[in-house]
Amino acid sequence: VQGVDESTDLGAEASSGARGGLRRLEMKRVEYAKELEDTISGLIRSVGDHFKMQAQVASARQQAGFKMSRHIPPGVPAIAHYRNKAIECAQRLNSLTWNIAARRVNCFSQALGIAVTSYLASLSDGSHASKGYASVWQRHG
Repeated sequence: VQGVDESTDLGAEASSGARGGLRRLEMKRVEYAKELEDTISGLIRSVGDHFKMQAQVASARQQAGFKMSRHIPPGVPAIAHYRNKAIECAQRLNSLTWNIAARRVNCFSQALGIAVTSYLASLSDGSHASKGYASVWQRHG
């Protein structure tokens, strides 16, 4: 079981932000989402197969007077496999989604900082004042 700060394939790169890009992480996220979707489909098929098998057994039991059960026991190997794999895939996908969100926030704050710095630098540039822009600044700010 992985925590939010961990990532199986990305390791320290994803948490430290040292290498890689959003596009690469988004592609990995698409792969994880596809893997989760396939695993959930496998889980649904396994549960369906279990109920088909139970239906065959249930008809014989009903004739013998036993009550039919819709319970899925936790020990069914195929269902347990897909259930555990689905939980693992969902945790990996959620962890990567948080990493991508943190990357996006960092990129936005860096871009905003650059834009504000550039704007303030243009306002304080003395060469513009000598070219007659001072009157424009007084009128428009």
